[in-house]
Amino acid sequence: AGFGTDDSMRGVLAEIVARDPHPGVLEAFARRLHALGARVGVAGARTSSPPFDGENGLLDFVTLDGSHDGRTLAELALASVVAPVVIVSGVNDRERGRWLARHGASALSGEGLAAPMGLPELVRWASEQRGSVGL
Repeated sequence: AGFGTDDSMRGVLAEIVARDPHPGVLEAFARRLHALGARVGVAGARTSSPPFDGENGLLDFVTLDGSHDGRTLAELALASVVAPVVIVSGVNDRERGRWLARHGASALSGEGLAAPMGLPELVRWASEQRGSVGL
């Protein structure tokens, strides 16, 4: 697990990165992290495989790479079904960030933004912007 902190989630974020272990082992590990008070998440590609398929409510967040145009919209839709928070990294510019926010991103980070943004900051920032893509 990779650990970090995020003020918008107020706690320790633990992103589980596993190379195809047994789903029962992953579920037990995720539950143990929850018991320790961590928020549990996985990369978007893992959300369609057990135990992270949304059936048991294990996920607090999903992380996505927002630099890919073709699959990002589908990943946002899936991630928003299985976890309450979707964290998108790799935001290259403000217009892309606004598009991602409009389509379900809860938090954004990347070179196109000054710093990682939580949902309240994201909403405030987006409401101040003008242009072709708005919220």
